[in-house]
Amino acid sequence: MRAAWRALLEPEAWQGVLAASDPASEPAASAAWPNWLQLTHVGHVGSWLLELALILVIAFWMVGAYNRLMRLRNALGQAWVQIDELLVRRAAALDMLLAAVREPLADEAGSLQVLMQAQERQRQAALAMRPRPYRISLVAAWVAAERDMASPMARLHALLEQQPTLDEQPGVHASRQQLTELAARLVYARQSFSDAAAAYNQALTEFPTRLLTRLFGFRAAARL
Repeated sequence: MRAAWRALLEPEAWQGVLAASDPASEPAASAAWPNWLQLTHVGHVGSWLLELALILVIAFWMVGAYNRLMRLRNALGQAWVQIDELLVRRAAALDMLLAAVREPLADEAGSLQVLMQAQERQRQAALAMRPRPYRISLVAAWVAAERDMASPMARLHALLEQQPTLDEQPGVHASRQQLTELAARLVYARQSFSDAAAAYNQALTEFPTRLLTRLFGFRAAARL
């Protein structure tokens, strides 16, 4: 016991306690707190910047993907414009032909009437497609109307071939020749539309672009 009390009374035993309670040592200990808070703030800012960068990347991608789909869908519209122009020219040529053969083919008035009605249905279906040529229902309606014209049109050509004298008349011959040329051009125009529809539909199925289809209301297009 006496040895323990002597040790406590020695000056060296109190040097560590006095140093710890010395006010001069407090700034060194408290200086660590600002450094820690600064590192924490930097960490929060870095995380926020990372999240912002990710959001911007996603936003830029969405804008780019949306614009690409719109370009492809607009290409369908341009392809239909080419078809529509040919249809207008075909209708004009067919009207001229029907006017020229109405009297000579008076006995076939019923067949000519069927053709005129089919052409009117096709014209209405084509007009409906102008603002939205990518709508499957509208494309199907036009294809059906176009198909209905095939039989009465073939009937008219067959009647004219049976009457060479009538077919040689300037108005009749020129109209038939123009209809033949337009029919060939329509084949290529319809193929161009189908190619544009295929490219658009392919883009809709690609990942991750297909994630935007429901968000922006994109739907697959029909081919002709």
